[in-house]
Amino acid sequence: MKFLYQPTDRGITTLMLILPTGADIFYPPGVAYLYTLLVNRYGTLEKGRKIFEELDQRAIEIKFSVGREFLSVTLSALNSQLEKGLEYLKEFLTQPNLRKEVVEQVLKERDEIIRTKENSKDYLARKLLYQIAFPNTPLAHPIEGEPNQKITLSQLEEYFKKGITSAGSYLLVVGKKVTPDRFNYLGEGRLEPLPKFTPVQAQKTQYTQTEQAYIQVLSPFHFEPEKWYLQRIAFNILGAGGFGSRIMEEIRVKRGLAYSAYGYVRVRKIYSIFRAYLQTKISNREEAISLLKKVIEEFITRGATQKELEDAKKFLIGSEPLREETPMQRLFIRFREIYFGFGEGFYQRQLKLIEKTTLPELNAYIKHHKEIGKLTIATITAPGGN
Repeated sequence: MKFLYQPTDRGITTLMLILPTGADIFYPPGVAYLYTLLVNRYGTLEKGRKIFEELDQRAIEIKFSVGREFLSVTLSALNSQLEKGLEYLKEFLTQPNLRKEVVEQVLKERDEIIRTKENSKDYLARKLLYQIAFPNTPLAHPIEGEPNQKITLSQLEEYFKKGITSAGSYLLVVGKKVTPDRFNYLGEGRLEPLPKFTPVQAQKTQYTQTEQAYIQVLSPFHFEPEKWYLQRIAFNILGAGGFGSRIMEEIRVKRGLAYSAYGYVRVRKIYSIFRAYLQTKISNREEAISLLKKVIEEFITRGATQKELEDAKKFLIGSEPLREETPMQRLFIRFREIYFGFGEGFYQRQLKLIEKTTLPELNAYIKHHKEIGKLTIATITAPGGN
């Protein structure tokens, strides 16, 4: 277990236990999510939901959350209640409330959550996008699983046995020192190497009752750690910088073809991709998609301007303090440096390189990434829409 620690004198300790056991990759769709939902709502085997009353009385907070690659558990408590909080945390980690009747109830609650999410057309567009971009992979399914999908008690027990272990884990602590030996009760487990997924190029439209068109776009991106500073500048200019970015400026501001429009890069161990999003009038759907393709193609071909470079530098350097505002944010940055193998101080070194970046250097980088033009496009629109 790798240990990252930041002392503070605020009288409160917060810790995050990160278990990178491929939470949503090595198990059936929705199992890891259902496990966290069950623990967060139904507590432990011995105390059930009553444990939350005890936590409230002591102002202790414990929460499980899950992503594609890892499950994380956070504990926050006053220093005077920290020892008791660690006892409660051990209960959660070793005695989850895995009973048949609880599983049946939490499945109903999971289905209600999914039905609520599916009222969002953004959610439906994102779900469709990953279905067509990553067919026959775990990424083709939402992390919550599918509505009415049956998950059994034995599947949750298998996840508990193999996923809640110390294999490759990280402990981040802010406040009073809590060392990794406090978690010796966790099984050692085994850390499997994560697969790498590459999206396929595809396009699909799904029809439903809606007054707007929702367009989600994805393409492969070849991540180069040593050029991360150029990546941040380039995609801030293309779509991540809000108003003033190319996608927003050309599609919304100049032509009024979208209510919102942006694009950004997302890097994980399991994939690295470019994502873009448009919300438009149904009648503007085809024109907005065509213009998005054109904006990306021109960006790859012609690169950025000197003004765009200078504006991006000012924004990125000026906003960096917000990324490191709290001690836990700073620890999480260190965690990412270790998790991705970047080396300590990686982000600070990259920030200094942003300041020195020249336009020829940036444009050479942009022109090297033609793969972001290989778009997969998912659209949610109304029946009979253009």
